[in-house]
Amino acid sequence: MYKIAIVDDEKEARDSLCENMQRLGEEISEEIKMETFDSAESFLEKYDASYDIVCLDIDMGNLSGLDLAREIRKTDGKVCLIFVTNMAQMAIRGYEVRAFDFILKPVEYYSFSMKLRGAFAVLDLKKPKNLLITIAGGVQKISTDDLKFVEVNGHYLYYHTKD
Repeated sequence: MYKIAIVDDEKEARDSLCENMQRLGEEISEEIKMETFDSAESFLEKYDASYDIVCLDIDMGNLSGLDLAREIRKTDGKVCLIFVTNMAQMAIRGYEVRAFDFILKPVEYYSFSMKLRGAFAVLDLKKPKNLLITIAGGVQKISTDDLKFVEVNGHYLYYHTKD
């Protein structure tokens, strides 16, 4: 499952992105949970680090998408930021906030699909994996998030974890 925030002050744009997300989720057999926000301010009020992707417009009311991205980066360096905008000339400024990609409005499904599939592939690489290790008396499962390092000593492997 992917959790995605859509931040755009235009209802039609939010609806279009939701439809495209739903279609993509069906195509790739993956659940996509979406939350929509009509302003950068409303998003910041509810923001937490649980989102995998934030799709945001650049040209919005008082707080622009770039300003919002800067605020997000102050506390979350991992979330994938994708600008969905008609301001192609602003794309270069996305590097300031480590944007993953840009999608130009009006959104064409094929381009949208390819860019989101790329983002999902990167997110999947970052997800923790589980190792199954044979030990005396059975099998032990270790998450790669808990693994600090593996030591080789003779014919034995010693898995050092957080615990």
